[in-house]
Amino acid sequence: MSTNYFNPISYMPRQPTQTPVQMPNQTSFTLPTNPGWGNVTGWSPTGQVAAPNQGQIQGLLAGLYGSGTPGQPGYVPGLNERVANQLGLARNNARDALRGFGGISFRQNDPSTPNVDESLMVDYQPDKLGTRERQAVLGARAAANARGMLSSGFGDQMIGSALQRVGEEARAIVNQYSSQINQIANENFDPLRGTAATTLQQIQGLYGADTQWQASGELQRQAAERVAAEQAESSRLAAEAAQRQQNAATNPGTVGAGESMVWRGENRPNMAELERRHPNHTFRVVFVQGGGSSGAHYRVIATPRAS
Repeated sequence: MSTNYFNPISYMPRQPTQTPVQMPNQTSFTLPTNPGWGNVTGWSPTGQVAAPNQGQIQGLLAGLYGSGTPGQPGYVPGLNERVANQLGLARNNARDALRGFGGISFRQNDPSTPNVDESLMVDYQPDKLGTRERQAVLGARAAANARGMLSSGFGDQMIGSALQRVGEEARAIVNQYSSQINQIANENFDPLRGTAATTLQQIQGLYGADTQWQASGELQRQAAERVAAEQAESSRLAAEAAQRQQNAATNPGTVGAGESMVWRGENRPNMAELERRHPNHTFRVVFVQGGGSSGAHYRVIATPRAS
C-alpha cells in the first residue's frame, strides 16, 4: 500500500514579506520647533482670544496622540491604537480563514516589545497535516481507488496534486494577509504620504497660519493703541481749551493753564508787533475794568499753537 497518506509531498505556503509591523513611538510624531508656536493667542478689544485654528489643531493632535481615558466619555484613540486595531482585525480574519490548514500558526505577542506585535507573524511547520490536507488526501485516494489506481504512480500524483491545491489556497490567504498589513502600515506610517506625516504637515500649516494671524493682531493692537492715544490727547487739549473759555467767560483777565500774559496797558495793544514778538501763538485781548488801586487796562493773553 502507498505511504503517501503518511508522508505527503512537502509544501510550504510562501511567507509574508513584511516583518512585524513596528509602531512608532508617540514621541516620534514631533512638530518642527518654532518659538512662536508655544502659546499662540490673539488680541481683540475685549481681551485675549483663541487663535482661529486652535480648535482644529487640538482635534488633529487628539487624533494623532489620543485624548482622554479609555472607556470614558470623549475618549479619542491615538493613531497607534487605531492602527493596532486594524492590524489585529486583519490577523484575526486571516487566522480564521487559515483554520484547518496544517502547519500554519500565529506567534504569541511579546509584551516586552510594546512597539512590535509579534502576533502578526505567521509560523510554518512543513509536512504537518491539518483537516483540509487530510480531507484532500482522502478525496484523492478515493478518486484513485475508484479508478483502480490507488497504489499506482497515478494515484500518487493525484494525492500530490490535491495537496498542492490546498497549499495554493493557504498561500493565497497568507499573501492577501501580508499585502493587507503592508497596506495598513504604509497608509499610516509612510514618511511622505502616511496619515502621521500628512497630519503633522497639516498641523504645521495651521500653526503657521495662526502665527501670521497673531502677528497681524499685534499690528492691529499697536494701531488701535496709537488711535486711542491720539484720541486721549485730543480730548485733553479740548478739555483745556474749554476750561480756558470758561475762565475767560467768568473772569476774562485770568491767565489759564498753558497761557501767558504778554502785554498790559491802558491803550489798545499793537497786535502786529505782538505777533512779530510771539510767533506761533494765538492771542486773547481782555479789557479789565479798574478797581481799587488797579485802573482800567488791556491785557493780551497768548496761547502757543499746536505744532
